[in-house]
Amino acid sequence: HVRSRRQRQMCIRDRYIYVELKIMRNMKTLRYVRVSSNSQKIDRQVEEGDRTKYDFFLEEKVSGKTELFSREKGSIIKELVLEGKVDIVSIYSVDRISRNLKDLLSVIDFFHDNGVALQIDNLGITSLIEGKVNPSIMIIVQMMGAFSQLENEWRSERQMSGIRKAQEKGVYRDRVHHRRRETKMEFINKHKKTIE
Repeated sequence: HVRSRRQRQMCIRDRYIYVELKIMRNMKTLRYVRVSSNSQKIDRQVEEGDRTKYDFFLEEKVSGKTELFSREKGSIIKELVLEGKVDIVSIYSVDRISRNLKDLLSVIDFFHDNGVALQIDNLGITSLIEGKVNPSIMIIVQMMGAFSQLENEWRSERQMSGIRKAQEKGVYRDRVHHRRRETKMEFINKHKKTIE
């Protein structure tokens, strides 16, 4: 039986995926899901049963501009990685970690330094294979991260341009903050543990 080149490639790929899944089966996996605002939904990042499929499932609504480990759930990820409780961090796409290429690469380096693989669903790749860095992932991640950062900068430019035009027309006024200032006593009570 003679196989075509494509059939041989598919067979090798299928064997590789099987071995990769077999290795991953015994590993602790954390799923991280992020959207930027309360109005956005996590539907495209989460499939039925995901909340129970993973050992840890963290979801948050925070801007991608904020560094991962400065976020509430990001700091939990860091703790779990440092404690050795996670082997794989699973995300839908690289921009879920950061829209800043420098931050993205530093997070991936932190994961690798601690023996944790990053699994990216929309690319279908994992950053570590049998403990070694997947060479193709760094190129792909750098490209995707650069595009995310560029997209973020373009969006910001468009927003500022729209604000300037609205100001010229007299339609736009600076935002009025709706939050009331907390009193000194409220502040002290809120931070009581830190102060003591």
